[in-house]
Amino acid sequence: MVINLFFLTLKYTDSFGIELDDSYSARRGKPFSVKVKIVGGTPPFKYLWKFNGTTVSTKETFRIEKVALQDGGDYYCQVTDSKNKVATTTFTLNITYLDTTDSQEKINVITVNRSGNALLDASANCYTSGMMRNWSVTVSPDCVNINYTDPLVSLDTGTNMYELQNGSFVIENVEIKDRKKCFICSIFCGSIHAELRYRLNVIYFNGFSDFPKSQITINQSSTLDLNCSADGNPPPRVGWFKSSVQLGHGWKYGTASYKIANATRNATGVYTCKIKAGNFNPELSNSTTIVVQYIDNKLIFHRTKADMPRLGSKLPYELSCTAQGYPVPTFKWYKDQKNYDNDVTSLPNHNTSTITWKRFTAANNGIYTCQATNIVKSVSSSKAVFLYEPAKITVAPFNNHHPIQEVEFGKYINITCSATGFPTAEVKLEIQDKNMHTSESNTKEGKSSASLYHLFEMSDNNSNVICTASITFRGHAYFTVRSSHLIIVRSMKGSPVATGLGIFFGALLTILLIYLIYKRKYRVIKSYFKRTDYSKMDSTYASNGINGCHSGDSRTYKNKIPWHKRMKVSVNKLRNLDIEDDDWDIQCHDGDQDHSREGESGGLISKSNRTAGNTFSTDI
Repeated sequence: MVINLFFLTLKYTDSFGIELDDSYSARRGKPFSVKVKIVGGTPPFKYLWKFNGTTVSTKETFRIEKVALQDGGDYYCQVTDSKNKVATTTFTLNITYLDTTDSQEKINVITVNRSGNALLDASANCYTSGMMRNWSVTVSPDCVNINYTDPLVSLDTGTNMYELQNGSFVIENVEIKDRKKCFICSIFCGSIHAELRYRLNVIYFNGFSDFPKSQITINQSSTLDLNCSADGNPPPRVGWFKSSVQLGHGWKYGTASYKIANATRNATGVYTCKIKAGNFNPELSNSTTIVVQYIDNKLIFHRTKADMPRLGSKLPYELSCTAQGYPVPTFKWYKDQKNYDNDVTSLPNHNTSTITWKRFTAANNGIYTCQATNIVKSVSSSKAVFLYEPAKITVAPFNNHHPIQEVEFGKYINITCSATGFPTAEVKLEIQDKNMHTSESNTKEGKSSASLYHLFEMSDNNSNVICTASITFRGHAYFTVRSSHLIIVRSMKGSPVATGLGIFFGALLTILLIYLIYKRKYRVIKSYFKRTDYSKMDSTYASNGINGCHSGDSRTYKNKIPWHKRMKVSVNKLRNLDIEDDDWDIQCHDGDQDHSREGESGGLISKSNRTAGNTFSTDI
C-alpha cells in the first residue's frame, strides 16, 4: 500500500496560516492522503475540505481510500481557530494510471493444449506517452518465487514466438516443457512500473508412464505391489481391475496401486490397469498376468470303497494321495517312517499318487506317509492302514433292540458291555445322569468288555447307560461305535401319601356299597347254624304240598329273581339268610333223578332247624 502524505504551504493571515502545495499526484486505485499544517492561531481548530463545491472532509487529514479518475481536480481547504480567525488555500490533484488487460496483482494462467498457441496479453493504457515493455522468462513452475539476482533470459522473437503491436506476445506450438516456465512482462509508464506474470497450463495426455511386466510369478504367502501411472494434465484417473471387478479404493488421479498381501492361489489371474483422461478418448488399458506358485498344506487321501481293508477280504485295496499345487508336485511315500516304493503309481504332471495292493495282508499294516514337494515347499500327511473287523456292541442284561429300559428302584444290577471286532476293541461303559454328567465312579474301561455294578435309585431316573467301543491301532482309535439306553426307574413300593389316599377311597367305596345293599334288602349276615334234620325238612316241605327229598340228597335252592341278583343255596353248607317273600326253585340230587319243587322261602328254613357246625352259603 502506498500512502502519499503532503504538507501545505504556509500562508499567513494576521499571524495565522496553513501550509499547502499547489498540486499533488495520486495513482488510480491507490490510496491518497494530505495533512494540513497550521502556523499560529489559537486551538482548537475546525477543518473544512471541499471538492467542486461539495464538502468532502472535516478532519485534519484529507484521505481518499481508492483513487479514481474522477477524483482529479482542484480542492479547497479552510481552517478556523477558536477566535474565529480563518485561513484558506487550494491545491490541484493529478491522477496517474497504468491499465493492463491482465492482472498485475496475481499470476495469469494461460491454458493451452499441447502444440497449440498461447497469447500473453500485455496490452495496457498509460496516463502519459512513452510507455515501454520488457519481456523475460525464467524457470519457475509456480511463477511466485523468482530469484531476481539471477539474470532473466530476454524473450526475443524466434521461430515459435512473436510480439504483437500492442506489446503482447504469442508462443506457437507450445510444448510440455513450457509449463514449467514463468513469463514476465515489465511495463514502464512515466513514474509507474508494473509487472505482469504468466504461467502456461499445458493440456496433454501421454498415456502410461509406469506399468508392471506382462507376467509376474510369485510364491504363496508373499507380497506384491502393483503400480500403474499415467502422465497427463489434468492428471488422468487410474484404476486396477480383475475380472471386470475394480480393486482397491476406486479411481485415483495420476497413480493407482494395488497390494497383494499373503498371496494364495486365488490371487492368480489377469490384472488390468485402466486410464480415463478427461476428453481424451478412447479409454486406455494394459494387463499383466500374476501366477502364484503354491502347494496346499493339507493333502487329501482317497481310499477304495471300504475305509479299511476288511479282515478276510480278497479284493484289491488302494490308497491315493492328492496334493493341490503349482507347479505340479512330485510324490514320495513312507511306511512307518521308512522309504516305501512298492506298488506306488505316480503319473507325470499329475497331482495324485496311488499305492495299490492286490491283496492286503497283515504284513501291510502300518502308518503310511505321503510327501508332496514343489518349488514352494514340501508338505506331508500320514494315514493308518490295517486289516480290521468292525465292532459290535452287546449290553447285558438289557434288550439291545430297545433304547428305553425299565429297572426296579433300589436294585443292584451288574451291567456289562461287550464288543467284538478286530483288532481288539477298547470298551468304555458309563452311566450319564440326566444333566449329561458322568462321575468317575460310574465309568469303566477295558478291552473287549467293561462292567459296572450299580444301585439304581430314583435319582437315576432318565439317566443313560452308554457303551462305546473303538477299534484301535497303535494307540489311536479309528472306528468307534456307540450304544445308549435311557433308564426309567420304576418304584415297587407305594408312597405313604398314595397308600393313605387308597385306604380312604376304599373305605368310602365300601360304605357306599353296604348302604346300597341295605336299601335293596340284600344284607348278608354271617352266622353258623345247627345241622339240619332232613326228615323234618321233608315233612315240612310235604306239609306245604311239596314232595320232600331223601336224606343225604343234595339240595339246591334257586331264587327266581333276575340273574344278576340270583342266589344259589347249598343245604350242606348253610348260612343264615334274612330273605323275605322271594320265590325259590328247589332241586334234589340223588344221583339217579332230579326232582324240582316250588315253595315259599319263608317256609323253607326255620330258626329251630339251625344246627351248629353247618353253614348256609350264598353267591350274589
